[in-house]
Amino acid sequence: MEISVTDEGFVPNRIEARAGRPLTLVVTRKSDATCATEIVIISRNLRYELPLNQPVEVTFTPLQPEEIQFACGMNMFTGRIVVR
Repeated sequence: MEISVTDEGFVPNRIEARAGRPLTLVVTRKSDATCATEIVIISRNLRYELPLNQPVEVTFTPLQPEEIQFACGMNMFTGRIVVR
């Protein structure tokens, strides 16, 4: 699933996934005007730097139905992964 980081934040900011299947997010920061220079998934202990205009792959496998929040390092821009 491709995610862009723009002046408005993460686009899209809602992702659907299936439990038990690997999920790869390809995150590309397209703006230098916000604090969203990294993506953090606290519940998975994941933190990735997002260099400008360079895609970064974030891969993990959600094991059960849940909602997983992701955010920038300052938690100003957020999104969620809905696992079914």
